[in-house]
Amino acid sequence: LSLMVAGCGSSDSGGSDAGTSGAEDGTLVAFTGQAGDYQKNFNPFSPSQIGGVGTIYEQLFFINQLSTDEFEPVLGTSYEWNEDGTELTVALREGVTFTDGEPFTADDVVFSFQLIDEYPQLDSFGWDGQVEALDEHTVKFSFDRASFVLGAQILGRQVIVPEHLWADVDPTTDIMENPVGTGAFMLD
Repeated sequence: LSLMVAGCGSSDSGGSDAGTSGAEDGTLVAFTGQAGDYQKNFNPFSPSQIGGVGTIYEQLFFINQLSTDEFEPVLGTSYEWNEDGTELTVALREGVTFTDGEPFTADDVVFSFQLIDEYPQLDSFGWDGQVEALDEHTVKFSFDRASFVLGAQILGRQVIVPEHLWADVDPTTDIMENPVGTGAFMLD
């Protein structure tokens, strides 16, 4: 308890913000919980990844599966199922760029879901659909049968990676030391 209280106390170091521990303004210092050496791996598909999902890499929506609240837009802005549950259309946020300055488009969403088709071991939720870009900011997911139950998984579980950097990456084995995503944080 005393360590928690000490960490929450104010600083007497000439006006710096409490809790920054000497970090420059705008820098978040995160501890992975690991002791000793670790592999610098920010591949969001790797079982040995050390972070980045939700901070560097983002999904279409934030979904709290323990709540009945509406899905919170992240890279998607809205979604709509057709009447029989075989098509899910998602509108994407406009004006988003990856941290390397390249624009985020529907092609990146298509690419990220096609990774599951190419590498089935990445499938953690029963993906069995097709995805296509209808335009730069709209994607459509299509299924052979009613798939309402997959909605939360599609919208909130699959991270979106930049096609321009991941086209030649094997997401099952390659290490990602310098991650590029759409999230609010960059690795430094």
